Amino acid sequence: MKNSELRNKNQEHEVEIKKMKDLLHKEQNSISELKVEGVLAVKQMQDQSWKESQLHDKLLSLKEENRQLEVDNETLVKTLKLEHDEEITKLHNYYDRQEQEIEGQNKKMMQRLREQLDLRRKTEIQEINEQKENQMNALMKNHVTAFHDIKNHFNDIIMKLNEQIEAMKQNQKSL
Repeated sequence: MKNSELRNKNQEHEVEIKKMKDLLHKEQNSISELKVEGVLAVKQMQDQSWKESQLHDKLLSLKEENRQLEVDNETLVKTLKLEHDEEITKLHNYYDRQEQEIEGQNKKMMQRLREQLDLRRKTEIQEINEQKENQMNALMKNHVTAFHDIKNHFNDIIMKLNEQIEAMKQNQKSL
């Protein structure tokens, strides 16, 4: 009778061990999924960073293009001055005033454009940072919740096992 009880207890113990192994396997799968989600979040942040870099490069390109346009404009004016020296001497004052007005307008327009682009860039960066922060906070919250759930689950298992061990000891002593 004792042998059959021991075999039954042994079988029950093996079933519990198998259940714990299955549970551990499920938990490891959950952790792996969380790690994959973390890697995806990092990839998204890298993509956002790359987009910021592209915007910055476009801004630099526009500035260079503007500078080149100004250089080209000045070269054209000099060429026209050489080709039409007589005409320009008659209209010199007129074109000087026109040039100053255009440059003033261009400067004002460029300043407005720079301010608009800078504001747009800052707004987009702020939105990206907020999205990144929200994603990080959500991930941290999920990780903390998962960790606490796993910890509580394993504490329950350990407590049940300790109770079973204690009961087995009591049974063994009574035998």
